Amino acid sequence: METREWILKRNCSIAPRQLAWVFAILCTVSLTVALGFTLHGAWTILVFSVIELSAVGIAFLVYARHATDREVVVLGEDGLIVEVTQAGRTSRIKLDLATLHGTRIAFPAGPQALVALEGRGQGAARGSWPFHQ
Repeated sequence: METREWILKRNCSIAPRQLAWVFAILCTVSLTVALGFTLHGAWTILVFSVIELSAVGIAFLVYARHATDREVVVLGEDGLIVEVTQAGRTSRIKLDLATLHGTRIAFPAGPQALVALEGRGQGAARGSWPFHQ
């Protein structure tokens, strides 16, 4: 039997490194304009600019943290391997051929539910591929 591999990852339009450059340019432009207004006596512009850039920075951090999330599913001669990477943490689950024959795909019950793999003798696993007994 040949090995088959599926890689499931997000379709991110910008990489975390590119996002850092965009944020640096945004900060430079915004703070330059705010400092210009501050020099003319409108110091509240600087305060609101810092608050705005802080909020945008937090949103960019959340986006960058999950930009590289992915799942890798490998079906080989020794069984099924599911590797889930979320926020830089990786978990790996392996189903042997003996338990693979009893494995089935459980479709989501609701709109926010996830696809699950159900197999004999497997405990629950965290991530987007939960296993049920």
